[in-house]
Amino acid sequence: MVDRFREQYEVSRVFLVTAFLLCFPVYQSFADSLPFGPGERLVYKAQWLFFDSGRVVTEISGVKEEGRDLYKMSLHTWTTHFVNQIWTMDDYFASYWDPEIRATRKLTVKIRESTTKKDKKITFNQEKGIAVVEKDKDPPKEFKMIPGSQDFFAAGYYARMLPLTVGTKYEYPLFEDNKNYNMHVKVIKKQRIKFMGGEIDTIFTKFKLKFEGAFRSRGVLYVWFTDDKYRTPVKLKASSFFGSIILTLTEYRGVEFNIIGKD
Repeated sequence: MVDRFREQYEVSRVFLVTAFLLCFPVYQSFADSLPFGPGERLVYKAQWLFFDSGRVVTEISGVKEEGRDLYKMSLHTWTTHFVNQIWTMDDYFASYWDPEIRATRKLTVKIRESTTKKDKKITFNQEKGIAVVEKDKDPPKEFKMIPGSQDFFAAGYYARMLPLTVGTKYEYPLFEDNKNYNMHVKVIKKQRIKFMGGEIDTIFTKFKLKFEGAFRSRGVLYVWFTDDKYRTPVKLKASSFFGSIILTLTEYRGVEFNIIGKD
């Protein structure tokens, strides 16, 4: 049973950090101004089957590194309640994203789980097309990277810059796991869903994840973005052999919503 939960939460971890995915610079002309910025904070409740299984918090702040003004996009995710008794997860990710070139400069990762502890840093040299990966105490390794690539977390923020036109399919480069990937997304339809005591208009999208590991052959991710200038992900759903994991936005700051019929 423990192995089952472990695999489930390996799936959930991959989902939580890639749940915000998409896009790449060929679409830059569609966004004259960014739909996100410092001060934004989103809190999600994670549900697996009937269990309240975790929390996910994303936040953006402004920082300066090497003379550049960057966005620090952080993600903190941890297990709660019953699930935390059998499988603990307390992971932290920080993407340092350059709003001038609209691409990642650095990603830091801290994994703290029941049987896993890992620290990693990836430095994205966008000008030379090189990613330098430092994992735990191993010596740094260099890998060829497609210039303009996003890391797996910042790529989701970039997605919010897309037009997300119904019926459109997008493909984009992403560097992760020491490799270059092509990711795919399909914009399915516009949909009004229940949200915070009322309803909200969203754009329903489907992503095909092609990472190795838990999602290798069965990874499908659904994301509901608000149909407004913020393109906020208010709901996310991933499927696995052990049931679906759903993220629902419960708290927010730095964005606005047009909630219909709220009590």
